[in-house]
Parts: sequence; structure tokens; C-alpha cells
Amino acid sequence: MPPKGHPLYDPEVKQRPLKFEDCELGESTITNCNLTGVSIDKCELKGMKINGILVEDLLKAYHR
Repeated sequence: MPPKGHPLYDPEVKQRPLKFEDCELGESTITNCNLTGVSIDKCELKGMKINGILVEDLLKAYHR
């Protein structure tokens, strides 16, 4: 969907949910995206960061 400010942006249109399954997204970058309600299950998270923080460290702290 085009972002606000783009000539084709339409505030009434909503992106349909996407499903990624059995795919290789290693070394990818997701920037300035709305991830509200996103679920990540049964995935390799080694080296994955959110806002510069390793997800593995976040999960370790959560499970303490």
C-alpha cells in the first residue's frame, strides 16, 4: 500500500493480511512499517533485532 504523501495513497483502503510460510528472509530489513497484530511462530530468530535489541535477549528477559 502506498504510504501517506504518495499520490496513490487512499486512507480508506486497508492492506490485506500477508502470510509468509517456509521462506528465507535472512538479512532482510523491515523499516517504518505497521506491525500491529503480527504473529511470528516456529521461526529461527538468531540475530533478529527489534529497534537494535536482540530478540533472543528480549525473550530470555521475558521468561525470567
